[in-house]
Amino acid sequence: MNWRYLWVILVLIFLLGFLLTMSEIWGPSRRFLGAILPALVVDYANLDRAVEKKLPLQTNVLLTQAAQLKAEDMAKRSYFSHEGPDGEAPWIWLDRVGYKYVYAGENLALNFYDSGQVNQAWLNSFQHRANIMNKNFTEIGVGSATGQFEGRNSVFIVQFFGSTKTSQ
Repeated sequence: MNWRYLWVILVLIFLLGFLLTMSEIWGPSRRFLGAILPALVVDYANLDRAVEKKLPLQTNVLLTQAAQLKAEDMAKRSYFSHEGPDGEAPWIWLDRVGYKYVYAGENLALNFYDSGQVNQAWLNSFQHRANIMNKNFTEIGVGSATGQFEGRNSVFIVQFFGSTKTSQ
């Protein structure tokens, strides 16, 4: 075997080991092989709705902003709940961005690093699946943020559903 090829292989093995080690040191927010991509989460929800012969959800900028704000709030204040630490209802985020809903729903997830996996987990839960499939919902917004929860680096994912008088 040529020493030059052996040297290249050894360098590649070292770099791969370094990257894998650093991903563990940096925590889940820096994983190289997975990410929560809001547009992909929306696509998965719409694929699931299509199987059930339901109309697709339209991405709504205000719902997306509300979901992002909620995810960032959970990350900043280190909680994971539909209600905020001071008893705030989930709908406060929709009100803050000016989303005038007739129907609204919320799905939350913690520490998923892949859009397909979080979608599958929601489908495996009766209430989360009911939100995804709810015929009253016509719009969707997804947000994610990283922060601390129970002493460890965490990824917070929020999925808001809704419909307004004009979107029905």
